[in-house]
Amino acid sequence: MLVGVLVSIEIFGAGASAEGNEIHPSWADDLPIAVLQKDLSPVPEEMERWRIEAEACMASKGYIYDASMVDYALAVDENRYGITQEPSVVDREMPPVGVEGLGPQESASWHEALVGTESMEIELSDGSTLYLSTGGCVETADEAVFVDRVAYFEAVYEIQTALAQSWEAAAGTQRIRSLLDEWSVCMAANGAPFDNLEEAAEATIGDPSVVLAHNGCDQTLSYTQTWVEVESGIQQKMLSSNPIIRNSIADLPHD
Repeated sequence: MLVGVLVSIEIFGAGASAEGNEIHPSWADDLPIAVLQKDLSPVPEEMERWRIEAEACMASKGYIYDASMVDYALAVDENRYGITQEPSVVDREMPPVGVEGLGPQESASWHEALVGTESMEIELSDGSTLYLSTGGCVETADEAVFVDRVAYFEAVYEIQTALAQSWEAAAGTQRIRSLLDEWSVCMAANGAPFDNLEEAAEATIGDPSVVLAHNGCDQTLSYTQTWVEVESGIQQKMLSSNPIIRNSIADLPHD
């Protein structure tokens, strides 16, 4: 399995900004691995330092760096138990849509200066390959903020993988399977007959009534609360049996 991490931290420096990093769903404090993820996320001071380092590096190459100049996609799992998504490991290979005020050729050169043209491969313990961009101002800013960028993004991968695995494990339990059956009945009773979350998610486009039906069933069935209880227990067992998840964060160097 390949995991693309070619542009690394500019998802914080460009697309997310401090506002994006502050998204903190109500269920996150009840999931021990989600708490670790929150601890791992850059704080506003680190994000500001990253921006300053990136600006200085780009200026030394004759470019102006402004986070507002480039549009990067960023998926935020703020509704983990809703009708919008099944969590998965984030693919960070996200080329920019464009750079404001620059033509295609100039935009490409600007992006090369920021991200670099090469990448390094890190083999992970589960056989996956992690890719980190090298030779650009991203690498310079990463190293200034995270000290050991390889260890940092390895930890990010461990946390993201564990979150995806715990969700899938919870979804396979009898308690959650029964809950989903009850959810389907409730949704039909509220005028939104769907057999599964995926069908409901597709129908939400342009139809807020589906979201309202789901929110009603969430309260009636204690839907989110049940998911959290089941997954929290699974995550506690994961941390007990696999301390590398927690240790990968505790062992990160600090400047």
